Amino acid sequence: MKFKSQIFINASLAQVMKKLLLKENMKFWMKGFQSYELQNGKFFQKGSVAILTLDVGLKKIEMTESILESDLPFT
Repeated sequence: MKFKSQIFINASLAQVMKKLLLKENMKFWMKGFQSYELQNGKFFQKGSVAILTLDVGLKKIEMTESILESDLPFT
Protein backbone atom coordinates (compact mmCIF):
# COMPACT_ATOMS: atom_id res chain seq x y z
CA MET A 1 0.00 0.00 0.00
CA LYS A 2 1.29 3.45 -0.88
CA PHE A 3 0.15 6.61 0.82
CA LYS A 4 1.08 10.22 0.13
CA SER A 5 0.06 13.36 2.00
CA GLN A 6 1.08 17.02 1.91
CA ILE A 7 0.73 19.58 4.70
CA PHE A 8 1.73 23.25 4.71
CA ILE A 9 2.94 24.56 8.08
CA ASN A 10 3.33 28.22 9.00
CA ALA A 11 6.49 27.83 11.14
CA SER A 12 10.23 27.71 10.66
CA LEU A 13 11.90 24.43 9.73
CA ALA A 14 13.81 24.47 13.03
CA GLN A 15 10.56 24.78 15.03
CA VAL A 16 8.88 21.98 13.10
CA MET A 17 11.84 19.59 13.40
CA LYS A 18 12.16 20.24 17.14
CA LYS A 19 8.54 19.12 17.66
CA LEU A 20 8.57 16.33 15.07
CA LEU A 21 11.56 14.58 16.60
CA LEU A 22 9.90 14.13 20.02
CA LYS A 23 8.12 10.78 20.41
CA GLU A 24 5.88 12.39 23.03
CA ASN A 25 4.37 14.63 20.32
CA MET A 26 3.25 11.79 18.03
CA LYS A 27 -0.19 11.80 19.67
CA PHE A 28 -0.74 15.36 18.41
CA TRP A 29 -0.12 14.64 14.72
CA MET A 30 -1.22 11.02 14.37
CA LYS A 31 -4.95 10.39 14.86
CA GLY A 32 -5.65 7.54 17.28
CA PHE A 33 -2.00 7.16 18.29
CA GLN A 34 -1.52 4.78 21.22
CA SER A 35 2.11 3.68 21.27
CA TYR A 36 5.46 3.62 19.48
CA GLU A 37 7.83 0.73 20.16
CA LEU A 38 11.29 0.96 18.63
CA GLN A 39 12.38 -2.53 17.52
CA ASN A 40 15.71 -1.73 15.88
CA GLY A 41 17.95 1.31 15.36
CA LYS A 42 17.45 4.89 16.54
CA PHE A 43 14.30 7.00 16.35
CA PHE A 44 13.79 8.47 12.83
CA GLN A 45 17.18 7.23 11.62
CA LYS A 46 17.81 5.24 8.42
CA GLY A 47 17.37 1.52 9.04
CA SER A 48 15.23 1.86 12.16
CA VAL A 49 12.13 -0.29 12.59
CA ALA A 50 9.25 0.46 14.96
CA ILE A 51 5.76 -0.83 15.76
CA LEU A 52 3.06 1.85 15.87
CA THR A 53 -0.29 1.15 17.50
CA LEU A 54 -3.35 3.22 16.59
CA ASP A 55 -6.91 3.07 17.91
CA VAL A 56 -9.13 4.15 15.02
CA GLY A 57 -12.79 3.92 15.93
CA LEU A 58 -13.69 0.28 16.43
CA LYS A 59 -10.37 -0.99 15.09
CA LYS A 60 -6.95 -1.30 16.65
CA ILE A 61 -4.23 -1.01 14.01
CA GLU A 62 -0.68 -2.18 14.52
CA MET A 63 1.75 -1.27 11.76
CA THR A 64 5.45 -1.62 11.17
CA GLU A 65 7.37 1.56 10.29
CA SER A 66 10.66 1.02 8.45
CA ILE A 67 12.80 4.09 7.76
CA LEU A 68 14.40 3.43 4.38
CA GLU A 69 15.94 6.89 3.97
CA SER A 70 16.37 9.79 6.38
CA ASP A 71 17.77 13.12 5.33
CA LEU A 72 16.09 15.26 7.96
CA PRO A 73 17.69 18.53 8.98
CA PHE A 74 18.73 18.99 12.63
CA THR A 75 19.16 15.25 13.31
